[in-house]
Amino acid sequence: MPLPVVERQHASSTKCWRISDDRECLASAQAGILPGQPIANFAVMTGDQGNSNTFYQIIRETRGSEPNNAMLDAKTRVRLDSGFIGNSFGLAVAIADRSARYGFSKKVVNKRIVATGALLEKHQGEVEAIDHFLDKIAVVQHFRSIIPKGSLFIFPLKNLATDDTRVAGALKQLEESGIEYRAVAHINELNDLFPGLSGEVDVDEKTAAESPEEPNQVPPDSISSRPAEDASDARTGALRAAVDALNATEPRSVQNLADARMAMTSFDESREDVTGLKQLISSGDNARSRIEESNRRIADFDRLLSSWTVNEADGQRATEAMASYRNLEAFDLSRMEEDHGDDVKTAQRLEQLIVESDQRVSRVPLRESSTTKSLSPADDILEAEEFVGHVTAAVKWSDRDIVDQFGWEDMDLTPHRAGMESWGYRSADVFTRWSPDELGINLVIAQQLDELSQEIWHVHPDLVIALGLVQEGDRWFRPAEGWAEVIRLKRGDDGKPNLVEIKSEFLMDYLVARDMSLFCSSYSERIVVTATDPGYNWPNEKYEEERGRDKLEAFTRPQEYGYPEGAFFTLGAIWRTEWVEPGKVSIRIRGDEDPHESTFALDHQGHRVPVSKLHRSMTWLYFKPELALALQRYRGGRLHWHSQETGALGATRSTLHFGVNGLGLITVFAKDVGDLHGWERRVWSAHNATPEGGVCDELFSAQMQCVPADTTAPETEIAPSLDRLSAVFEDRYGSKLLRDHDTVEALLRRAHRFQAAEEAGLLALSKDLTRLFLERVNVDEVLSQISNKAPKEKLGSLKSLERLLAEIVAPDEARTIMGPLSGIYDLRSADAHLGTSKIESAMMRAGIDDQEPEAIQGRRLIQSFVDSINRISDTIAKPHAASADH
Repeated sequence: MPLPVVERQHASSTKCWRISDDRECLASAQAGILPGQPIANFAVMTGDQGNSNTFYQIIRETRGSEPNNAMLDAKTRVRLDSGFIGNSFGLAVAIADRSARYGFSKKVVNKRIVATGALLEKHQGEVEAIDHFLDKIAVVQHFRSIIPKGSLFIFPLKNLATDDTRVAGALKQLEESGIEYRAVAHINELNDLFPGLSGEVDVDEKTAAESPEEPNQVPPDSISSRPAEDASDARTGALRAAVDALNATEPRSVQNLADARMAMTSFDESREDVTGLKQLISSGDNARSRIEESNRRIADFDRLLSSWTVNEADGQRATEAMASYRNLEAFDLSRMEEDHGDDVKTAQRLEQLIVESDQRVSRVPLRESSTTKSLSPADDILEAEEFVGHVTAAVKWSDRDIVDQFGWEDMDLTPHRAGMESWGYRSADVFTRWSPDELGINLVIAQQLDELSQEIWHVHPDLVIALGLVQEGDRWFRPAEGWAEVIRLKRGDDGKPNLVEIKSEFLMDYLVARDMSLFCSSYSERIVVTATDPGYNWPNEKYEEERGRDKLEAFTRPQEYGYPEGAFFTLGAIWRTEWVEPGKVSIRIRGDEDPHESTFALDHQGHRVPVSKLHRSMTWLYFKPELALALQRYRGGRLHWHSQETGALGATRSTLHFGVNGLGLITVFAKDVGDLHGWERRVWSAHNATPEGGVCDELFSAQMQCVPADTTAPETEIAPSLDRLSAVFEDRYGSKLLRDHDTVEALLRRAHRFQAAEEAGLLALSKDLTRLFLERVNVDEVLSQISNKAPKEKLGSLKSLERLLAEIVAPDEARTIMGPLSGIYDLRSADAHLGTSKIESAMMRAGIDDQEPEAIQGRRLIQSFVDSINRISDTIAKPHAASADH
């Protein structure tokens, strides 16, 4: 339908309004446009009588809800051009009618007003939702010549309750372009636009002079505010319902809350009679901020990914696009599932490309001899095979010019040999060229055993020892760096070695320490047999190209034997030589200073200082409790306890003395952190926190006053308490209570307070404690000691132990003893089975205050576990006589 333009006019003493067809506007959407200023010309009503009846029906119904009865019978006239359908012009009609009778208030008299909304029969002024709302917003945004900056857009509140997340974004863009907007549920929510309904006086003296008989102002006391308050109650109720239904991980829930907050007016926000309004508004603002931040991240991702897809060979664009993808949060990805599924798949493909590229760049092949037969990628390809040969030598800097003349024919994959030459003995690890002059060393030595028809590849012992590596199978690790994998050997399907590669940073450290560079020579070829001529059209069916020392050759010819007639054989080969240069420093071998200094926060303002300044700092550093988890993920990671709040922590056997303060933060003497190796300092720096809560009291006492705390960490009591319980049970009943299990050692290693610092970590810690005890209880042995058990009664470990204890002490006391273990067991399955109230009950039984920091909660959970085990042991250890008296 055409775009309706509603304009207020004056003609003699009768208030008039007109609906005209603005032919300059597109006919793809609807909106009502009301200029606040009167226009010059006026024409009486014409056009389709049916539509005019609809208009007057709207006027009758909306006037019935007006608080000012004096203007109900005021006459207005309308001109109607043909061509309008639907009902979304109803709100514009009602606004035009009221403006014709009351005029506009000062705050909008010079504004252009755009209105769209349905006012249905017998709804008494309620504003109903309209279809194609996004299209209408687009019209407002597009026709800026007639809807300038500062205009007011009015629409139904119900259109904010849509599931379409694009609505909030479109309104945000509208707001940024200078268009104000209001969402209303009832026509009376707009009474503040009209002086006679809002209590505003002397808006339009000219209008008042033209019609003095019409009372244009009504005393405020006579105006009912209930409709406006009812609408405000509806919006506030919608906000409260959205807060109650909020699920922070569900995008639709967050979006609903943000939409409900956006629908709030300044009147709603100023009300003092609404309970908890500030908290509701704060929750809504948080949701809006979260949606806006999410929109920003998604927009950045869309922009950068689109930039990369234009030129997928651009590595810089690929890196930027990947960074924007990795910056997306799980919340963003959930919102993107419907509209951005293809983009996410593209990003995942890019991520795989970058991973593969990083692997190629981060590792240097030292020796390779691999053949790969590929599945035919097309029906025309009968066979495809690829060979890669790669040999290297670490060359002294003084001999570099000599070796730079070598090529594949001087290197190749011939196994190395040791023995007598005409000039004397030749060592297998020495790189030379038929002369006694040693030019370098072979970092991989290939040994041929003719008797076994076997080739064995050895990594040079000097490389292994210099970097402090340990070989396990076909991999070499560096224990001093958290057992980082440095070298790996790969084998083909036949078990023969085909590739040895080393991480670049370790190779460069070794090369700079020895004043060497790595000379690399490679030969690669690809053979393809096709059913027909591939049609390369090379001169003489051969292609040749040379770039410096590198050479490419290819040829194609008919394949005469073993293949169908008409088949063609194509071979392409590349010879390359290149140098891998040494690094600038040798941190590991030569002990150079690490040029990449880590920084740490030393004061409450978060000012960070480089690690080099820590050696002169007589203070402590603070770290998030997740640090302990990060360090323990390294193979050599260690966590030991000296007292209840102090211990030793590190990624290797070189641990640091730490303490846990009242906020659950790990505190460590700054100078100790400065003595760590650079790679481990980076791990600590990543978990550094601004100082808060003070240094751990027990740590301060031990380090500054030389008075170690006489306390015990509950983590150290888990194993002894379980061993004691097993012993007293066997002493009393003659059987084993706990079954042996090969996971016990790993569970004990994980069972520490810092596990609670991760998301759902307290539940995971409860699960580990349950596995250590309740899941190991031999229930049959316990049941066999209960005297009053029914024959077919089935009991679990908790209930069976409680019944056993009830034969020694009072049932209530037995229940009290088992209470914390019951709470821990319930927490174990909380993520899958329990609601919030049951989690609170479980935490209470386990002796945990959910207001305390997570690490403190973890310590209390372990302490409750240990205390319960010890109470069970004490009860079972009671003399039999005491049991009989009971």
